[in-house]
Amino acid sequence: MWRDVWQLRQPHRHTEHGSGIQGMKYFETQWMRPNREIGTLDREEREHLDQSVSAYKKGEVVKILESFHRHQWQYFVEQTRATAGRCQIANRLPASWPRNPNMQIRVEHDVIDSRSRMMWQRRDDMKLRYHRQVRDLEHEFVMPYGTWQWQRQQVFEAVDQSGVLKNSRYSRPGHTMEGLKELTEQQRYDHRHNIKNLWPIAQKCHCWVVLDSWCLDDDLVAPVTEKVLYPVFYGIPFIYIGGATQRSQLAELGIRPNDSMRTTARSVTEQMLYLQTIFRDPARSQEWQDQQGETIQHNITRIVKFATQGVGW
Repeated sequence: MWRDVWQLRQPHRHTEHGSGIQGMKYFETQWMRPNREIGTLDREEREHLDQSVSAYKKGEVVKILESFHRHQWQYFVEQTRATAGRCQIANRLPASWPRNPNMQIRVEHDVIDSRSRMMWQRRDDMKLRYHRQVRDLEHEFVMPYGTWQWQRQQVFEAVDQSGVLKNSRYSRPGHTMEGLKELTEQQRYDHRHNIKNLWPIAQKCHCWVVLDSWCLDDDLVAPVTEKVLYPVFYGIPFIYIGGATQRSQLAELGIRPNDSMRTTARSVTEQMLYLQTIFRDPARSQEWQDQQGETIQHNITRIVKFATQGVGW
């Protein structure tokens, strides 16, 4: 297993790995610019990508952390087309994207492997059985949104302005979820802490909303993140908002949301408003919860497999 570097925040980093391909030098890089438009290939962005091109041509394995844009990839391929080498990414390339026939590409989704194992180690802290009664539920949705990103913000604002979150638990950048203590920046990314901390809140909500990173852009290769593992591990229904490659990867992982996946801020808002009408009718709500049991048990089986056997790309 190659080392998990999901939490790295440096734009570039050279490392020597003792696992993976023995003796190879790795150039770890992030092509995303959270607070700026990506894929424009402006001067700053080209200079950033040129460092990956240079490392690739020197024989280093270029490991692209998290997500990248189609235009970024096209530029990288054009600049390296005549050179043989290796590249590691976190999700499969769409079939229509360009390839360098001399480039070996490895898909290695570290985060699903590592986070599944971590959550599985905490299983004694929670019950993984599915037997939810609506009389025990106090809130309609739980929607964690901690790190600002403009596409996630677009969805959040649409949902919030609709009023659908009035009887829900949610967080947003700079505001901790009601019922939780204020988190430090370090605690925000401490999943060992969060998995136990969010458990009581999750058990009081009808449905979890997974607002994944870069969730509205179909021109990205973006991996499914650890955000989807929380409701699966908790054994509660969830809905999922993610881009095209994320939706494909979720299907490949065999994880099934409890309602159809949505692709726009409007469609997510409409979906939540419809589910809200169900949750406010006790009989319909209990029927809906009971119908989710098979899917939830299936998803738990998948996460147990990831934790004990690995994803197995």
